[in-house]
Amino acid sequence: YIVWYCRWIYNFNIKGKEYGEEERLYIIRKSMKMSKSQFDSLEDHQKETFLKRELWIKENYEVYKQEQEEELKKKLANDPRWKRYRRWMKNEGPGRLTFVDD
Repeated sequence: YIVWYCRWIYNFNIKGKEYGEEERLYIIRKSMKMSKSQFDSLEDHQKETFLKRELWIKENYEVYKQEQEEELKKKLANDPRWKRYRRWMKNEGPGRLTFVDD
């Protein structure tokens, strides 16, 4: 690991080389906080999309992450199970505190 890390710093920080495809995918995987096996299980067209969108650049990844979060919120807003859960949390909630003496 130490040799790999020193090589990374030398090639990309000191020499200023451009990232290859493997290095770009590594940076994307680390940004997404995925393990190697999780990332490898993704389909190839998803990885190609990540590369086309240049997600190894931090600003591009932040935009992508925001888009994914908004899409998830829209999907959950229309899901009847999620609505039922939100209603339950609002009205009942887990372990609601009451001060009524019975």
